Amino acid sequence: MKYLCAKNNLLSCTLSSIKSCSKLLDIGCGIKPFTNIECTIHICCEPYKEYIEVLNEKYKDLLVLNMSWQDVVKNFPCNSVDTILIIDVIEHLEKEEALDLLSKTLDIASEQVVIFTPLGFFEQDHPDGIDAWGLHGGKWQTHRSGWYPEDFPENPNGHWDFYICNDFHHLNNKEELLPEPKGAFWAIWSLDK
Repeated sequence: MKYLCAKNNLLSCTLSSIKSCSKLLDIGCGIKPFTNIECTIHICCEPYKEYIEVLNEKYKDLLVLNMSWQDVVKNFPCNSVDTILIIDVIEHLEKEEALDLLSKTLDIASEQVVIFTPLGFFEQDHPDGIDAWGLHGGKWQTHRSGWYPEDFPENPNGHWDFYICNDFHHLNNKEELLPEPKGAFWAIWSLDK
């Protein structure tokens, strides 16, 4: 199902569809884990060591692992966590690789997979290697693919819901005004029971 939302209520509409959980896996959270979901255990898997240092300093109550998304699908067994977050991650991979990882990720979650990404391709690069946080993770922040709800794979065990805002981004990664706003959306896969 697709839902159109205004920017100011996109997050609240989305959060109303995300279940509270015991074990939450946050893949590629950078230095900002998503803490809006109630959970007992919050696991952050982050591939870049400089971001891990920040996470360990600022978020002592989270379990932080030095793992890429590729490592996650190889090492986390089926149904080992309730909910998986992949926020502002898939656009940083080539589409074919992200689709492969996403299909494997659906087996790891016992309840939901929650994704946030720009609507369509939204150019972003950091030629000097410095990211928006002033750290040296620029190569991790380059956008390599664009996404629409139609791109998400069917799965016989669950269904997708999409919360879409057509004018979410008004600034680029350098805080410059865009000629036209760019959209963004949440995709939530829920296991059918």
